[in-house]
Amino acid sequence: MQKQNSNKFTGLFRYQQKVFGLPSLVQEFDRVRSGKQINDADAMAGILSGLHIGRNSLSGIARHADLSRSVLEDFLNLSELPSRLRRFVKAMIKRMKRGKMIDLANVRGRNLASVDGVETQRRRYSSEEFYELVRRGLVDHHCQIAVHRDSKTTVITSFEVYHRLVVICMITDRGPIPFAWRYQKSNAGEKYLNWLDGKTAAHPADGDSESKAKQEGELTVLKQLLSEIYEECGKKMPFDILMGDGLYDKATVLDQAERYGLALIAVQKDERRNIRKDAAEDFLTRTADTTWEEMQRSFEGWSGVYIDEHLDRKDQEIKLVRVKRRNKDGTIIDNYFYCSHRPWITPRLVEWCRHYRWKEENGFNSWTNLWGVLKHVFHNTATACDAMIGFFFIAVIAVQNYRGGNLKRGVHQTSQTLREFFVEVAAGYLALQMSMSRYLRLYLNPQAKSS
Repeated sequence: MQKQNSNKFTGLFRYQQKVFGLPSLVQEFDRVRSGKQINDADAMAGILSGLHIGRNSLSGIARHADLSRSVLEDFLNLSELPSRLRRFVKAMIKRMKRGKMIDLANVRGRNLASVDGVETQRRRYSSEEFYELVRRGLVDHHCQIAVHRDSKTTVITSFEVYHRLVVICMITDRGPIPFAWRYQKSNAGEKYLNWLDGKTAAHPADGDSESKAKQEGELTVLKQLLSEIYEECGKKMPFDILMGDGLYDKATVLDQAERYGLALIAVQKDERRNIRKDAAEDFLTRTADTTWEEMQRSFEGWSGVYIDEHLDRKDQEIKLVRVKRRNKDGTIIDNYFYCSHRPWITPRLVEWCRHYRWKEENGFNSWTNLWGVLKHVFHNTATACDAMIGFFFIAVIAVQNYRGGNLKRGVHQTSQTLREFFVEVAAGYLALQMSMSRYLRLYLNPQAKSS
């Protein structure tokens, strides 16, 4: 059993060299800076290997890699690190597609991506505790602030500091693969520090629009991500359909998606909107446009074209789709969707996309509950947090695809869940009792034989 676990550990890292060339990335980072005080290759290899065996804190990774926490913190705060990791994630996905390792969620010949926001940390502080954090520079531009007041006196009683990440995932047969991500930014830390230092008179929570703290929303970040993908992919988007939850059923989002040649499908939940009322009345007057059965469930679908006056263009037509699902236990789920006006967007296609998007939600749950990473704050600076998310997504892609590929070939069938797989890989690491130098030799030289 010990030998079997060791093979799983070494197999995982050799797979990474063969498929993704991760050791080349480690060596490249060792040449990033001249006159540096730390070994970047050691730091990067330690972070990746720690995440691969389920270490979910910076202290745990530091102990695993036999490096000090301060060394890792120094490395994570490299200003160029997050952008390099983003580019490498895109390169990994390109290699996987070229090698036919994954199948993108292909819906009638069109590739699907999904966008969602995830809260990675939230904590409440008293006013005194919050102001002390600001003075120490621990409220960086990736921190969003919520102000709580007494309902009677309107006096500020506490602050909540939270981080929100917006992620665009490619939906594949092996689950969601993170493709682009960005934190929602805020200048709250800067505004509160200026107020504490007496540079501004008005409190950032009470002043005019000039002195108030400004915080990005999910839709602003989505706009940035789409522009970034468009430029980095040679002005051609790698997917055809963008799907989102009820936050994205807006004319501004549809305008942005179609500017890059994408079709939008978003859950429509607000029953108060006039366009939803018009569609609901219309659908009640006629029988379903289409019916079908799948997986012991029956479906009815309606669609119609309506005018959304908020669209910033001459053609203001959009498509609203209704899908009514009856489960085998008799329960009925009735969903509406706000869609681009495309002839190929039908109720059945929308339902398929909704099913695929469910995989993304499962992916977020897995990353949060099984990996225990998305909810952990590795560091207080925006650069370090962004870099750790990049490392984490590299680990997600490598581990999920290694495990998925081996399961398909009938190997490692004892590890039916990701948690069990982590336990086995970690046991393999401990069985080898590898020092950091021994690990690096394996990592940088995949032909090295295990001792």
